[in-house]
Amino acid sequence: MSGRGLVMHGPITQAAGFVAVSSIRDDGDHVVIARGSIEGLALAEFGTALDLAAAAHTPCVYVDLAGVTHWSLLAQAMVLTTSRELARHGRQLVLVAPSATLRDEGAPLNVFGRVSTEPNGYP
Repeated sequence: MSGRGLVMHGPITQAAGFVAVSSIRDDGDHVVIARGSIEGLALAEFGTALDLAAAAHTPCVYVDLAGVTHWSLLAQAMVLTTSRELARHGRQLVLVAPSATLRDEGAPLNVFGRVSTEPNGYP
């Protein structure tokens, strides 16, 4: 993470094999770290983590996808909606380290063509 620390901001949530952690980096940006599969019951947990990030009013929200094994079309739509919402307020959502599987799953909605991405990790 380029020497930047995280300060816990929101809860660690778990549902059906999914884990989300909501944190603030010491440079003021917000990070949502997701692990597991984002579908079914996990959608509510992922939505809560995105809502916490949007409510924090930080300049940038990073969604760390390195540990995500699958995400449903609904999860992708949530990312697109959050990205648009942040952009309306001059803020940015950035997807971090998505796997080839997530990139393939994101193709129908063109998620990675519509949302900024840091393919190799945090800047």
